[in-house]
Amino acid sequence: MKTYLSPCILTLTLASLTSPAIGCGGGGQTSASATDSDSEATSDSDTSSETEPTTAGPTTTTPTTSDSEAGTMTDSDSSSSDTDSSQTDTETTETTEDPTTDTGTESDTTDPSESESDTDPTDSGTDTDIDPSSCLDIDLPYEGPLCGPEQDPCQVLRDEFVSPDQNFRNDSPAIALDSSCSPHVLYSVAVGGYHGFYAQRTGVDTWETEDTPMDVATCGLTIDPADDSAVAQVDDGAFGVSLWRRIDGQWSELASQNSMNHSRAQGLGRDTTGNLHTAMWSAAGEPRIGTYTDSWNFLTAVGSQAQDVALGVDELNASGHMTYWTSIEGTWELYWEAPPEPPELVAPLVSNVLEVREQALTVIPPMGLDLPTQPWVLLADRTAPQGHHKILLASREGVKDWNVREVAAEDPDSDQTCFQEPNGPGDSCNYDYIRYQPLEIVSSHGGDVRFLYLQLNHKGTLVAECVDMPFPMCFWTLDSDESTSELRVGWPTEDGVGEAVVAQDVFPMRMTAVLDSGGNIHIAYYDRPPTMGDPTVRYLAIGSGN
Repeated sequence: MKTYLSPCILTLTLASLTSPAIGCGGGGQTSASATDSDSEATSDSDTSSETEPTTAGPTTTTPTTSDSEAGTMTDSDSSSSDTDSSQTDTETTETTEDPTTDTGTESDTTDPSESESDTDPTDSGTDTDIDPSSCLDIDLPYEGPLCGPEQDPCQVLRDEFVSPDQNFRNDSPAIALDSSCSPHVLYSVAVGGYHGFYAQRTGVDTWETEDTPMDVATCGLTIDPADDSAVAQVDDGAFGVSLWRRIDGQWSELASQNSMNHSRAQGLGRDTTGNLHTAMWSAAGEPRIGTYTDSWNFLTAVGSQAQDVALGVDELNASGHMTYWTSIEGTWELYWEAPPEPPELVAPLVSNVLEVREQALTVIPPMGLDLPTQPWVLLADRTAPQGHHKILLASREGVKDWNVREVAAEDPDSDQTCFQEPNGPGDSCNYDYIRYQPLEIVSSHGGDVRFLYLQLNHKGTLVAECVDMPFPMCFWTLDSDESTSELRVGWPTEDGVGEAVVAQDVFPMRMTAVLDSGGNIHIAYYDRPPTMGDPTVRYLAIGSGN
């Protein structure tokens, strides 16, 4: 079944990335206890099984839910299979069937973009926009300053479709750069199964795309610039995680797990010595981190009940760090771990409902600290009431010492939403409210940190539709939507954070990013405006433009 966006209710399942329900305030919780009874969520019923049944405490089961700030059902199609990715990204399922894929026949499941796209969303991208032509290991890691502050603002250098086709998808596409700093993107389609596609940019707004031989529900990607061979870490949608190499256009499997695991786009990395680093979590919720040379080599992680693991790679010391949500203490908390170092609490959510599980991690050299590296984390923390969040930037200053800065906070007092049911035919309601979404974080080895988050201003009008059967009732339907967004880039300062708007009216809900040898940030994401059915695949490059 295929799900379309409903103005006042969105039913969550396990297969896609979408945007918040229109005009309904907050969006449903994404990872909640099956017995959660928050008074603002009015029609939750647990119908899916993202989390393993062995997990204790609050689970990450994705409930069938209406928007947490509205109490009316308005769309009979909303019980299909679309995930509210402003609140969650649910990748895989433990069942032997395939409930996390869209089984409709609306979309072609071969190659959704065939060989290339020929529409530039902004007509802004040219090959001359980006200076570096070499991204060899000797050119990396980049150590200079990053764009952002007023004296060197970030500009959009490229804005292109990787695939303009709308399809049901999971998590985020993965992006890596070859030896000439050209982007390659691995992405998925979850229609009638899990299908993978590998695209490489060959010119201005020109992408050559091929399908992959392996099932791809979620994926990570790296490229060895010595021979431009790619390595992908693939979650097949049934707890199987494997590594694949692509060289000279041919894919071959390097290794597969004989245990059941999950991975995501931010779970694979490579350092400049050629070591591959990986992070994932097991079906039992164990965080796993390790390296791959000729075989897997996992370090013993102490944490448990992990969800949504993110990887950060220390390129100079050839080691990996990870962050993950856990409910081991009976409430959701974000932890950092870099074995043999024990886990450390980054931020407590103080809630048994995990509504925004997106989080990102980067690591930089010690910068005068008595630490091998300094991890930086971007996340969302819940603020009362339910459905409202603030964006946080956290850095490790010492053992169990985390400096947490507030970036932006939603204001429930300024929300104009449509909680109430229509009074009758002809009734209308205007909505206008802002939501924030953490997206990605990168750092240079010169010590600069840049994070990306989305400000989404939901704005529009709902009108009443009334029926007499099976009994008289009225519900909201969408009349018009003028929602806008701002992609913001931020950086830490001595007394907090600075930030600036780098792009408008793009709608990523998750993304992956990588730096080139000139300090430009290359980004891949699934783009879904609030009124669009399924997302397209987009590529952005931002930098100083100097």
